[in-house]
Amino acid sequence: MQFLKAFFSKFFLKSSGKAPALPAFVSLWAVLFLFGLTVRSVLSPVLFAVLFLFYRKTLKETLQVRYLLLSAFYTAAVLLVQGPAIAGAFSSRLFQAAALLITAAGLLPLFYSFVCLAADLLTRAGQKIAHPAKDAALPAFASFIEKHLFLCCFAACVLLWLPYFLYEFPGILSPDGIVQMEQVLGVRPLSNHHPVFHTMFMALFFRLGHLFTDSDLTALSFYTFAQMLFHAFACASLVRILQRLRMHPVVLTAAFLFYALVPYHAVFSVYSGKDTPFTDAFLLFLCALARLLFPEAGYGRRTDRVLFVLTGILMCLLRSNGWYAFLFLIPFLLIAFRREFKQLLVMCAVVVAVCALVRGPLYTHLQVVPGDALESLCVPLQQIGRTLTDGAVLPEEDMALIGKIVNHPEDIPKVYDPVFADMMKEIIRTNGNLDYLEAHKMECALLWLRTGLAHPGSYVRAWVDLTDAYWYPDLSYEMAIIDGIADNSLGFYWMPLLRGMLFVKFKEIVLKLGTFVPLYGLIWSMGFVFWLLLFLSVCLLQGKSRRSRLILLMPAISLYLTLFLASPVAEFRYGYPMLAALPFYFAAVLPPSPGPRS
Repeated sequence: MQFLKAFFSKFFLKSSGKAPALPAFVSLWAVLFLFGLTVRSVLSPVLFAVLFLFYRKTLKETLQVRYLLLSAFYTAAVLLVQGPAIAGAFSSRLFQAAALLITAAGLLPLFYSFVCLAADLLTRAGQKIAHPAKDAALPAFASFIEKHLFLCCFAACVLLWLPYFLYEFPGILSPDGIVQMEQVLGVRPLSNHHPVFHTMFMALFFRLGHLFTDSDLTALSFYTFAQMLFHAFACASLVRILQRLRMHPVVLTAAFLFYALVPYHAVFSVYSGKDTPFTDAFLLFLCALARLLFPEAGYGRRTDRVLFVLTGILMCLLRSNGWYAFLFLIPFLLIAFRREFKQLLVMCAVVVAVCALVRGPLYTHLQVVPGDALESLCVPLQQIGRTLTDGAVLPEEDMALIGKIVNHPEDIPKVYDPVFADMMKEIIRTNGNLDYLEAHKMECALLWLRTGLAHPGSYVRAWVDLTDAYWYPDLSYEMAIIDGIADNSLGFYWMPLLRGMLFVKFKEIVLKLGTFVPLYGLIWSMGFVFWLLLFLSVCLLQGKSRRSRLILLMPAISLYLTLFLASPVAEFRYGYPMLAALPFYFAAVLPPSPGPRS
């Protein structure tokens, strides 16, 4: 840390002054490497001039250590993802190392300057919100929306999402959704591989639908429509809590439009899977957390505590990583609410106890098949698979142990997929001995540890390939493009009530806008939201009076950490809860605007 501070201060801050030529030159070099431009590019002088002027405005003599650390993290993230491509342009190891060092040295001041500038802009925005100019009276229509914001947001979401419901009728069913419907229909036993709690909700509305119709398709649409209403309720509730926190009208308008118009919310509203109700539970949990932190925005301490417990239980039962995220969150909750330590401890204990009873004795009584251990071992399996795929020679006793888990270890390199852990899981399920793995966990853990110490490069590369989309913004992946109903033997099929190429083309266009419209595309990026959370967290560390607000960001960060440790694949649906809460994060850093609460 001391070396980083000394290096940065000497070569960049002290050299900048009125003529920051050195940092501008090194950053130009890094940008050329990063984007594959040659040193003869006509953009070189333009970029140098822009960087020179940018550094002249932003680099200052005073070093902000927390911003430097954040910038170092951003730089390391870029090198982890883009490093192989940058080094791959050279055949000499010396030139490869030099290119990576130049890239790191050039990106560090670039990120540092941008973080300082963004923090300064955020502070200025907060000051303007806290001391706004006198506004004219609102028009009657705008005044009506302000007074009935929850209902207006709820209604706008339902009306604008309704075409997606009609087009995807009776709802989007992925292969996972088909498995859950097989459990609803009794074709296969209940399994907690997909949350039983959610499967029971599907069964409830499916059977409710059958009170009005004999059609399985129409009965399924009852669940889909109910889910759409609940999704709109959760989104409108989050906008409402921002209003109760007296967020500026610009923030409220942006949040309103974000939920009503950004199309991935509409797609997930009719996606009949666990991800949407889990997202709703997560949004409502954030609302309950804000009410506890800001009592003036709540409904009364007793009601707010009950809401916290209920939403916490929902979050824990609707997806496995919600359970682990909540357990990880407990110490931070107790620190943030240390003045109400006993009450918070009791509330967290109630959530944990109820969920433990449901996941344990109740599911056992209902003869629910538990999920196997492989679901939480995706990252270690990928790391072992990558090591063998890279051609590493392991000790005979380690290969013998692997052979007891996978019948033919030599097949692992043939099936290994760097971005999809299911292939490693399936080779054990179909051609291995899962029981042996579960019975010899300590031996397998020591094998994983020994192999990692001997082959750290393969382990790091395996983790990066599996999780990079969660923590690196500039990656492309499929986003909310799922349609229709997966192949099945249950008789479910896609029966769109809204037909015609006009809507199909409209849907294709609005979903593709997130892939090529600058700035707008950032709210489609799981990695950008993670970087934003880190930036806002660092901003909150500046003042003691605001540090308690960090707890508003911790649920999203804890969910990200569970994905870093156990995600089977970097899919948009796993990151959707954190993206859906995007407007809420600004409640942590922006002060309330003065005036009466609506």
